[in-house]
Amino acid sequence: MECRLNLAELVKPMLDGFVSALHYYEGEQLDAVVERVADRLNWPGAEVRALLVDQTNAVLGAYPVPHLRDRNVQWSPADDFLIGGEIVRRSCSGDSLSISGRLLI
Repeated sequence: MECRLNLAELVKPMLDGFVSALHYYEGEQLDAVVERVADRLNWPGAEVRALLVDQTNAVLGAYPVPHLRDRNVQWSPADDFLIGGEIVRRSCSGDSLSISGRLLI
């Protein structure tokens, strides 16, 4: 069975998610962001808040990500810090998909 995928469609959200994880939230919309993310994930707000403000792995520092957009949130990290990256695509088999990569910041 042949496995076809649009890598750009998969990679952009993953890249945004990864770079977002390298920030901790700092901004004026924290309460509203926590509420929307918690509702979307069906998680307790306190857990969402703790994850958003956790500075443990936030090598890119403070940034207002995610931010409010319409009735949802948008994950727009400071990816202008990104110098380069590598994505390795290997053949997939069955229903599983594996993508690995590394970023230079």
